[in-house]
Amino acid sequence: MRRSCGISSVSAASGRPASSSKKPSAKAAAGGGSRRAPCRAGGKARALMLKTRVMTAGVLLAVFLSALFLLPKDGWIAFCAVLLGVAAWEWGALAALAAFIRTLYAALVVGLFVLPEVLADSRGLYAPAWIYYAAASFWIILVPLGIWRQPRLGSRALLLAAGATVLVPAAAALVDLRGVHPSLLLAVLGTVWISDTAAYFIGRRFGRHKLAPS
Repeated sequence: MRRSCGISSVSAASGRPASSSKKPSAKAAAGGGSRRAPCRAGGKARALMLKTRVMTAGVLLAVFLSALFLLPKDGWIAFCAVLLGVAAWEWGALAALAAFIRTLYAALVVGLFVLPEVLADSRGLYAPAWIYYAAASFWIILVPLGIWRQPRLGSRALLLAAGATVLVPAAAALVDLRGVHPSLLLAVLGTVWISDTAAYFIGRRFGRHKLAPS
């Protein structure tokens, strides 16, 4: 007889029906309850995690929309710098940096974002065009090549450089797209959010390997 999450079954080789008319003893019932408990606990934990994610997303969305439509340009740039600093801090964790080095890395990335002589552009863009070209080349050429070759990133410096290449243009794009119209930025981000949410649920249902193990 096999048990899985408190459900008992009998193999076909035994020739006996899956259910029996005999009532289980108190000891057997207690044993079944102890086996069902981890299953119920796991289900509750997953439901709680999903609820926490939804509530967190709701709060962050309210803060983001308020900043998007209410802040002046300089305030929006400062808001994007804060977001960039948090993202760079998390990227430092991905590179297994110590807390102090992660802080320095986040400050460096934010400094690249706000550095006037690097980000000035005569056509009125917040970031010069070459920053977006570099980011596009990274995603279109280097990322597919890396997925195909599956290299081991032994160089921490290479991983940190990739982080700056990803994060700084993304933060600059938040400023430039909002400069066109806040609704345009919201439409772009909405597309990304929907895709990311769908990927999360599909990954939970069908995925096997984590992209970034925690």
